Amino acid sequence: MLKVYVLPTSGTLVRLGLVVSKKTGNAVVRNRVKRFFREAVRLILMDEKAKMTPSDVVVIAKPLVSTVGFNSVFAELKTLFDKLK
Repeated sequence: MLKVYVLPTSGTLVRLGLVVSKKTGNAVVRNRVKRFFREAVRLILMDEKAKMTPSDVVVIAKPLVSTVGFNSVFAELKTLFDKLK
């Protein structure tokens, strides 16, 4: 449902890039998916800010993501971020 790429940087922040293709749905659906991602990443980084090294994070959504809710997106992102440590 998701792909995540992480590149370490010399900066001080964790930057997020989101990719949601038109195959996912119309503009309303794509924007809702992006809001889900932003909120999920915000919640994850709030809990683990000290543990995450500064990096650029790119999240690519597959078309299936438009059919699931926020809890599924959050759970999958949480799992992926835990593997990155």
